[in-house]
Amino acid sequence: MSQFAFIGKFMGMAMRGGHVLNLDLPPAIWRKIVGMPLTRADIADINTLTFKILEQYANPNLDEAAFSELPTQRFVTLSSDGREVELLPGGGSMTVTFASRDEYVRLETHYRLHEFDVAVAQIRKGLGAIVPVHLLSLFTASEVETLICGAREVDVEFLKRNTEYQRLRPTDQHVKFFWTVLEEMSQKERQMFVRFVSGQSRLWSDEKDFLMKFKLMPSQVDNDQILPVSHTCFFSLELPRYSSKQVMREKLMYSIVNCTAIDADTVADNLDWNAEE
Repeated sequence: MSQFAFIGKFMGMAMRGGHVLNLDLPPAIWRKIVGMPLTRADIADINTLTFKILEQYANPNLDEAAFSELPTQRFVTLSSDGREVELLPGGGSMTVTFASRDEYVRLETHYRLHEFDVAVAQIRKGLGAIVPVHLLSLFTASEVETLICGAREVDVEFLKRNTEYQRLRPTDQHVKFFWTVLEEMSQKERQMFVRFVSGQSRLWSDEKDFLMKFKLMPSQVDNDQILPVSHTCFFSLELPRYSSKQVMREKLMYSIVNCTAIDADTVADNLDWNAEE
């Protein structure tokens, strides 16, 4: 539980300091953090299969014939950490019937909506050590998530406005190739690119929080065989002068898909700490 409180303190520090945390929590958790009530629809954010089953069982037009075609369920559920939990005493040996389906829906829904109550309470406790937690109710869940984790979507124009060019010009042909390729990427690919150049998958949501601008720099070598080089500590990219947009896309995509480790973060794994110098 102390670790959840620590996460809450970390969130508070991010809010106060304008930092971005690389957290990807379901919307239902953010709603709990700000104190918003949850409904059965929120279960879809946590477990889509469970939500689908509940929707089938809760269908007011469901008759016994249609019910018999549904997958058989017991009064148990699989928790988010993989444990089988009985929804009522002896639920592991009790099959859900047409007559008891409403009780199953009620119990399963209650468990899913309150599974994280203790953990979220500790997160809020940690948050309260840094920020006035009672004021969180003034924000929506998505606003608090953005304050702590940055924007979910990577806005290319926003990034472009916060880019510095070192020994390059925005009018250079390969720089134009670069921005065009980025604009053509999907949101997931853009997040992978941001991770490649910064170590995190989201950008700040406010320009004033860009204490370190994104930097585009020339490559030490220019040909179509080499890859771009990122410096995550400096939020920068060495961009070769590729001959075409297609080559730019191929090299960028290879880099963001295959080069996901932050500089030297696995070097220690290969060291023999007991070896003599």
